[in-house]
Amino acid sequence: MFRSLAVSFGFNAFASVLGSVAVFLVIAAMNPGDWGRAAAILGAGQFAGAVLSFGSQTERIKRYSRMPPDLLLAVTRANSMSRLIIVGAVFVLAACLFPFLPAVASGLIATAGVFASLGATNHLIAVKKYAAAGLLQVLEKSLALAFAGALIATGTMVPLLLAPVMGLSGVLIAIVSFISLRPDRAAFVDGAKPRAVLAIWKGSFFLGIASVAPSALLLDVTIVIAFAGAAEAGIFALATKLTAPLSIAASAVVAVMLPVLASSTNRRLRGPKGREWLGVVAILVGLGVVFATAQWWVPLLFGAEYAGAVWPARLYVLNVSIVLVTRALVTTLQAWDDERFASALVAGQVAAALIGLGLGAHFGGALGASTSVLATNMVLTCFLIARVRWHAARAV
Repeated sequence: MFRSLAVSFGFNAFASVLGSVAVFLVIAAMNPGDWGRAAAILGAGQFAGAVLSFGSQTERIKRYSRMPPDLLLAVTRANSMSRLIIVGAVFVLAACLFPFLPAVASGLIATAGVFASLGATNHLIAVKKYAAAGLLQVLEKSLALAFAGALIATGTMVPLLLAPVMGLSGVLIAIVSFISLRPDRAAFVDGAKPRAVLAIWKGSFFLGIASVAPSALLLDVTIVIAFAGAAEAGIFALATKLTAPLSIAASAVVAVMLPVLASSTNRRLRGPKGREWLGVVAILVGLGVVFATAQWWVPLLFGAEYAGAVWPARLYVLNVSIVLVTRALVTTLQAWDDERFASALVAGQVAAALIGLGLGAHFGGALGASTSVLATNMVLTCFLIARVRWHAARAV
């Protein structure tokens, strides 16, 4: 598992860096107010994409990992076709809304991209082809970087365009994934059936709650705008996006742990041993360096107008280390078919975090909002540890 984690982490790290470079270029090209509006539209669109997927990507990985190879290919082809049909429907809706609600239409493109991207690598992760799944992620972020760079170079990047840039990249990668499956006529016919399209969400209810609940935090910038204004929201959004590359370890943990634990009957976890500790220590040291040096690199990269993002960025660095633990624990409970309890805990934490975001932004701006997210994640960690230990004790 740790060897697979290293492979997944490496590819996800590279992909995340590419995506973050695209976002950093956009931040540097905008003032805090415009950046805050762009981040709010993107975050709302990404949250809607997570809602639309509603845990179906996790259910697919679990089911695919338990499926015989001869059946897996046919099922994957049909499921991929069904997802692309839904993506097309979202695009049509966005086109209809653009003349009247351009911000909503912009966000819907991001929605389609997130939904498409979440399903693009399910079959690869289920059969433990982490390098292939990672290459698709790298290609997606490379496209986003290329699109963003072209718009910035031509002086046409505006707040409404960031979400479509990210969304189109996700849709294109889903199309590439579908083509790589070499779909036959049966895939188009079976995948286009209304029953098959609706079956995308079959069996993913509690997984969906656990997936969508933390995604509600993508509305964080929108909440900060409402309670503290666009400028504070821009500073807060800088902190969240700066630490986004650090969260790739959490994504790698989920990608590796879920198929391994789901296909096993063992209900005990072992900790890292020997050289595996080097990877753990390396991540912690990296987080520590980023935390300690934030007062220098934040204003150096983005200018004095973003100096207020130093401590929010530091708190988000701490939050990343907590999220690494919570994602691993939630994934463990999901693989052990305890998704109902996990979803309830995650939903409770997110509800508290969203309330805290509003209160924190109102009384403390970007810093107050960052503090609320960190505090609620720490409480969630304690509850999750207790639940995993309970399962382990029953397995003895």
